[in-house]
Amino acid sequence: MLAPPPYRFKGSVAINDAAFTFKGYDEFSNEMVEFNIAKEDINQLYHGYDETFNTFQTRGMGLTWAPIRIRFGSSNVDKEENDLYVVCGFNGAFSKNEALFEQLKIWLS
Repeated sequence: MLAPPPYRFKGSVAINDAAFTFKGYDEFSNEMVEFNIAKEDINQLYHGYDETFNTFQTRGMGLTWAPIRIRFGSSNVDKEENDLYVVCGFNGAFSKNEALFEQLKIWLS
C-alpha cells in the first residue's frame, strides 16, 4: 500500500502565466532535467486512471488517489501528442492531486 506509483521523473512543478514547468531528476537517464509545457500547447487535462496508467499499477487499487494526465503537443497528423502523468505530494497513501487539478483547471480557463 505504501509503495510509490511508477515514475520516471522526481522533482517539483511550477505554474506561471505562460507555462507548466518541471525541474527535477530523470531516473532513467540519471540526470537533472527541466522542461516547460506552454499553456497553449495543452490540449487536455484529466484526473483519473486510463488504459496507460491504470489502477493495477498502484497498490491502493485507485481508492485513495488518481494521477493527473496532461495531454500536450500538436493534434495535427504530422505531429504527435504527448501525455505527462503527474502525482503530486504522494505520502504513501494519498496525493495532493485533487488540489493541483483544481488549480490547473483555473489556470487553463
